Amino acid sequence: MDSSFQQKLTSVLDKWNNILPEKKTYSLRNRIFQYFLLFLAAFLLFAGLLIYYFSDQLLKNSYRQYQDTMNLYSRQLGQDLSSVEACLFVYSVDDTDVALISTLSDPKDAVIHQIRTGQLLTNTLSYFSSIDGLFIYAPRTDLFISSCRNTSSEPCNSYVKSLLRMRVGSGMEDRLKTSSWYFVPLDGSYYLVRIMKLEYCYAGAWARVDTLTSAFTGVEDSGTKLFYVSHKGKPYTSTDWASYRFSPTASLKDSSVIFTDDEEMEYLQISMLPDFCNSYMMAFVPMEHIRSSLAPIYRFVFLLAALLLALEIFMFLSVNRFLARPALMLRQITSQVHHGNLPSGADQTGERCEEVLAIHHTLNTLFDEISALKINVYEEQIARTEYELEYLKTQVAPHFLINCFSTIYSLSNTEGGQAMTQRMIQTLSDHLRYTLSTRNLVPLSEELHYVKNYLELTQIRFPGCLSYEIDVEEDCMEASVFPLLLLMQTENTIKYNMVMGEELAVKITGTRDDTKEPPRLLLMHLDSGDGFTPEDLPWMNHYDLNEHKPVDGHGVGFYNVLKRMSLLYGETARIRFSNEPDWGARIDIDIPYVPYEKTEDSDEHSGR
Repeated sequence: MDSSFQQKLTSVLDKWNNILPEKKTYSLRNRIFQYFLLFLAAFLLFAGLLIYYFSDQLLKNSYRQYQDTMNLYSRQLGQDLSSVEACLFVYSVDDTDVALISTLSDPKDAVIHQIRTGQLLTNTLSYFSSIDGLFIYAPRTDLFISSCRNTSSEPCNSYVKSLLRMRVGSGMEDRLKTSSWYFVPLDGSYYLVRIMKLEYCYAGAWARVDTLTSAFTGVEDSGTKLFYVSHKGKPYTSTDWASYRFSPTASLKDSSVIFTDDEEMEYLQISMLPDFCNSYMMAFVPMEHIRSSLAPIYRFVFLLAALLLALEIFMFLSVNRFLARPALMLRQITSQVHHGNLPSGADQTGERCEEVLAIHHTLNTLFDEISALKINVYEEQIARTEYELEYLKTQVAPHFLINCFSTIYSLSNTEGGQAMTQRMIQTLSDHLRYTLSTRNLVPLSEELHYVKNYLELTQIRFPGCLSYEIDVEEDCMEASVFPLLLLMQTENTIKYNMVMGEELAVKITGTRDDTKEPPRLLLMHLDSGDGFTPEDLPWMNHYDLNEHKPVDGHGVGFYNVLKRMSLLYGETARIRFSNEPDWGARIDIDIPYVPYEKTEDSDEHSGR
């Protein structure tokens, strides 16, 4: 917006500025929205803390419950295993058949006792559901008597028989693990094995790990996994979990959460150390199962959040309707006035607030005053712009006239100069009529006519030294341009680059770009001269019309072209100076495409 209009508008708005308090202000709409977000954030924080608290308590309770269950299971299993050990010990001391097979020297004499001992083991096995096999080995007779619950225990039966005969037979009894139960992997399964060294024989039992964990079936229904794990974290299982390595001590006293390798499942990890073996017992409970217990709390918090959000939205819309909407309307109007876009009036449709209606009435009165003021200022601005354009033309005309006189003087000293001088004077007359006309715009075809004429005269003056090409699309010929837009560039090219005996080429192109709205006229002026110096290009492409002006007549043409482009097209016009590889100076002009409209004044001053 023009500075004079801003000054006058400021004087009209003084009474509004005086009523504004001289202190920090705020937007009512923004302040309401900020309170809305603050309350919502506080509620979300409270809900998050509430969910976190219940989740943490649920996690700890689940850990304690599962660990208590594991302790109970471990004690029961430990009692069963201890009962097995006690029973075998009693057999070795009190049972005659066991004593005889352990003390007789000839195995043939112990056949009846061997059969009875096998029946004893079979009957005993039926009382212990967690045990898969029992055995007694008599080294003196090399008799191995066992009883298996099913054929799945055969690998462990063979393992124990081979182990005892190999160790005892070779005198390496001390290498047998006889102090506690231990785990053995056999044929893709794990077994818990117990070997006891008694006075005259060896006795023991074994159990499949799968059988031992069967008592935990009720817990595993929730997706819980139960494993026996070594001190190094290796699980005694043949499932997909066999590749994992755990840290049993991390969950002995507190809850610990782990992820599977693909991070698709999250488990609560619980550990305990049983009394009957030197390995850990670990359970892995899916967190999804635990969190499902929080579903009622999640639903309650979600419902509460939805109700509060609906209440806040209702309050926000209500306040916005009665307070923020009128305030926003005033802000939009003042913003439009600040940017020079004066509205036609404040809309009072549907408004019932007396204070707001009073403001509307005052604003509408103010708009009428500003509109009248704006019209007056714009008329003054148009008049000043036309005066400035006329002044620029009076600068260009002498500048061009001097160059033409210099050309005529040069022609008069050449052979056949009289005819060429007459032609030049006639051309000069046409050019002066063209440059001194009162028209601010001409069709591009007329501008190109004088450019072509000027180039042809230069060819006469410098025979064989100048060639030119004008390639402008037909639909560009009727575009509006101001006089001397291209002629000034051509004149400067001849002035600074034409040397007798050296060839100079000039090329002018013009295209229309309809991809933009409004369409653009793209002109290019190219010569094969020396081009612009690297020092000149930066300031030429960033020329400030307010800071740089011609001094002592130098740069008049360059300044006037930029100034007239600024006055006629404003910021919508662009001109760029560069050097074209293998050519010379290149000038690109980008202006709005506006069809030329003929008037009586344009016909009267036409040079053709």
